[in-house]
Amino acid sequence: MKYQINKKVSSRPSVNRTNRRNMLKNMVASLLVILVLACTIYGGKIILDVFLRHPDFIIHRVCVMNNKVLTEREIIRLARIHTNMNIYATSLEPIKTRLEKHPDIETVEISKRHPDMLVIKVYEREPYAIVKSLDGKFEVPIDKEGIMLSPEKMEYALQVPVIEGIECSVYKPGHKLDDYRIPVAMHYVNALLHVPQRTFLNIKRISLTEPNNIIIKTATIDEIHFGNEYSHANVARLIATINDLRFRRVNASRIDLRFKDVAVRSRLL
Repeated sequence: MKYQINKKVSSRPSVNRTNRRNMLKNMVASLLVILVLACTIYGGKIILDVFLRHPDFIIHRVCVMNNKVLTEREIIRLARIHTNMNIYATSLEPIKTRLEKHPDIETVEISKRHPDMLVIKVYEREPYAIVKSLDGKFEVPIDKEGIMLSPEKMEYALQVPVIEGIECSVYKPGHKLDDYRIPVAMHYVNALLHVPQRTFLNIKRISLTEPNNIIIKTATIDEIHFGNEYSHANVARLIATINDLRFRRVNASRIDLRFKDVAVRSRLL
């Protein structure tokens, strides 16, 4: 009697049973892994939800510092801070971005004081000058970069100079006036505000009527010509010239810093 050998090993009954058992084991193992992962995710979600809703980590206090025009309530509203926000889950960058969109806010510093307080320090834009509208019906306060500020900033612009030679046709707080000389002029104004007291100049007006020239008018000097670019050397030369004139008790009506040698016109008595 002859026996025929099955040369196809994979089709042998014993091998088939072993393969089926291994497949079943793998399926069970996969299902167990999926079940464990699902339980872990669900359990983690429950723990996270409990953590986020825990009353000890909810923002209860918001401390607003350094604000002038904007009230604490306005800043909290602009920041969109709600009473049910979790301090650990709250991202500070979106709050900072929302606040810095306001035309009167230059920058903001935000920090967390655990477990339940946010601290917001606001740095508002300060008015450096005023520009008049085309029809003369309103005045626009601008900051050192030429950015138009809100009407509320006029309260802090009582002593700032008026810019002549440009006119504002549309009042859009937060927008920048389109004249490259304005930031240059504001840079000079800022520098002159920080000179020694004995050289202090009471700036009244800034004239941009001449192309490529910035003319500052003070309470005692009719014209100080700076050109159209900022130069710290010009500030230093102006201070030296004014100190020399005061030492010699000479009143000047015009000082021109556009030349190598400072041109001075004395005031006629």
